[in-house]
Amino acid sequence: MYLQLKKYIPLLIILNAFISCTSEYEEINTDPKKPLTIDAAYLISTTEQKLVDVEQNPSVNWSNTRLFAQYWMQVQYVAESQYYIDNRDINGTIWDYYYILLNDLMDAKAIVEGEREVIPEQEYTNKMAIIKVLESYAWLQLTDFFTDVPYEEALGSNQVIYPKYDDAQSIYMKTLGVLEEVVNSDLSGKAFTSTDIIYKGDMTKWKDFAGSIMMRMAMRIADVDAANSKKYFDLAASKGYIKDIEGEAMFPYKSTFPNANPVFEYWDVTGSNRPIEFNMANTLVDVLNDLEDPRRPFYIDNNLQEVQFDSKGDTLKDADGEVITKVIYKGILYGGASTSFSKYSHIAPSYQQDPTQVGKLFSIVETFFIQSEQAARQGNTTQAQMYYNEGITASMKEWGVEDVDITAYLAQANVDYSTLLSSGKTFKEIIGLQKWIANYNSPFNGWREAIRLGGAPLAPLQKVQVEI
Repeated sequence: MYLQLKKYIPLLIILNAFISCTSEYEEINTDPKKPLTIDAAYLISTTEQKLVDVEQNPSVNWSNTRLFAQYWMQVQYVAESQYYIDNRDINGTIWDYYYILLNDLMDAKAIVEGEREVIPEQEYTNKMAIIKVLESYAWLQLTDFFTDVPYEEALGSNQVIYPKYDDAQSIYMKTLGVLEEVVNSDLSGKAFTSTDIIYKGDMTKWKDFAGSIMMRMAMRIADVDAANSKKYFDLAASKGYIKDIEGEAMFPYKSTFPNANPVFEYWDVTGSNRPIEFNMANTLVDVLNDLEDPRRPFYIDNNLQEVQFDSKGDTLKDADGEVITKVIYKGILYGGASTSFSKYSHIAPSYQQDPTQVGKLFSIVETFFIQSEQAARQGNTTQAQMYYNEGITASMKEWGVEDVDITAYLAQANVDYSTLLSSGKTFKEIIGLQKWIANYNSPFNGWREAIRLGGAPLAPLQKVQVEI
């Protein structure tokens, strides 16, 4: 018997060692700094910042919408301004960014679903509504970037290696259906209060944001599905939408890295060559000059000065004998060749050097222009002009333009809505131009609306010669 047991001792020793090693390996392979679970609240705050960051980031490795909207132009390396974007795989970067973000929101939804039995039903409803609004915004952006994208088979654990593409219109309608569910929900109280950076958990404001996204989407489908466009616009108007500055979907950046505005971080952190990478594009500058737009000093630097002369051709001087100069604004030919940084107007320092410059997912300015467009589509010229003026006024106040300058601007024949309409301009061209100007700090929306509405004189690809 002893001999029989003895022959199993080596096997028992090996088995014990294996069990011990397995336990040790499991312990070794467990990252003590990585949590096994995460609170959905933290996924909300990171998602909010990511949604704003991707639109604010001026890096040519990202969305390039400031270039595509022709607000800015590259100075030396001009490939992206000439629509060469494959080398940096910009499409892939944006694609991955939004799908990772949407996966995070899917995880947040699953976490909240798992909490349902232990939290109040109202809290559950509120949390799910916030997640759905953020998801809707992300799907809208992704679809507007690429049109048809994977939707039904894109997320989750379905193990589909090559998910099918869904057409943009069907994604729009499904997203509008999600938003309809949100605006029709009983949302009261708060949710994600400490980690919701945008609204601090205020559910009334989240519902209004949902209504505003619905309004934006209603305008985007207006030319192809007028009935559903009116249906969803009217629904949003009845349920609530962003009506004032306090309700804007705004992300308040901090004064220090890594939570400062990406425009500031790009210039301040990433290298001394960054300030000379971009100048203002002639497309925007020429329009602002033609309109004598009082937003020029807020968008554009005063680095170019022109000496003033009297009627005899003599240099004008002030009482102290100093030469009198006048600020001029000159943009680089958009899509043109590389050129000299110093010859053209720079981006306003007050804009690029402000770490706390807010990023907005939706503003009151956009609300007014959407209302103007809808009124025009319904044949109400009086309301269209009223909301058009409100949109311009709100934009100018946002930048700090004085009331007297706003009044003078609105009275100009090349700005006045009725005058332009009488001259043969369409409502889309009239609203489109001013909406494009106002979207300067929301470049993705500026680019998409300039394409949809027209009005903005976006330049085609240039045949270029190198400037010596």
